Amino acid sequence: MKKNEGVLGFNPSSKRVCIAYTDHSVDLHCGDCFQIFLDGRWLDTAIEMRWPDREWYLTGFSGRNFLGLRARDRK
Repeated sequence: MKKNEGVLGFNPSSKRVCIAYTDHSVDLHCGDCFQIFLDGRWLDTAIEMRWPDREWYLTGFSGRNFLGLRARDRK
């Protein structure tokens, strides 16, 4: 994995989805844009929260389990 790549995870203390890098993690907020690696290619997405269920989802990938996918900042 390259330096600017991480893995999507969940930070239980902040209750936010995060990108976990080798030496740190970054909590994501609604509207944050990044890329995920899916089916052999990098795809643009953003994170949002569905109300009132407080359920995190990725735009364009609703209903799919995304935790554990490779992720990187959108460049």
